[in-house]
Amino acid sequence: MKKFACLALSVLLSGAMGLPSGAGEVLDRIEQTGVINAGTRKDAVPFAYVNDQGQWVGFSIDMLELIRREAEARLGKPIKLNMVEATADNRFDLIKDQTIDLECASSTFTWNRTAMVDFSVSYFADGTKIITGVDSDLESADSLAGRAIGVIADTTNEKAILNFQPGATIVEVEDQADGMAKLEAGEIEAFAGDGIVLAGLKKTSDNPQQWKVVPNFPYQYEAYACLLPKDDSDWRNFGEL
Repeated sequence: MKKFACLALSVLLSGAMGLPSGAGEVLDRIEQTGVINAGTRKDAVPFAYVNDQGQWVGFSIDMLELIRREAEARLGKPIKLNMVEATADNRFDLIKDQTIDLECASSTFTWNRTAMVDFSVSYFADGTKIITGVDSDLESADSLAGRAIGVIADTTNEKAILNFQPGATIVEVEDQADGMAKLEAGEIEAFAGDGIVLAGLKKTSDNPQQWKVVPNFPYQYEAYACLLPKDDSDWRNFGEL
């Protein structure tokens, strides 16, 4: 737990890109309102999801709670964590329009994305895999050619599949739940995503033995980090004393 706490409290340490032109804006707002508006996902098992009791749970949720406690201790006042659902489509816009102060779930660092947002230090490494039927032959580059592979549009997973096998037939899905539903309905032959998230989808499916997550080594490795507003060094460096 001590290692976990140290990791969580270092999530907002320096290491992101950008110049500190707007330093202090987010922390000032949090101090004034007593609220951290935190974006996260409802379908990114085991990082962030809503359980059967309607509660936000997961590794990223635990980190957000520790960040809230640190803010409370640092600012010397009660701080509330307001959870806001973020999706693959809107997460960057929610940061840019100041709807949320950070997003922690399963977002991957890329250099292109630093044009829109800053990133915390990375807190997890994973990579793109697929979930498919246990008897499926899908796995190698050759096997993906001409096959219907579900992806969430404009994600690193979509790019990884196209880089690995340009001949794959890409089928866009709305989110993790939609991808799994289309797979179960036979509308796609596999659904691409981060390996650990796919393992969570498999585990929570009605028949986990029906599915497998392949390959053993990802098609493309990626690093998770929290999304942060551009150019706010005080908030980005929060937790560093």
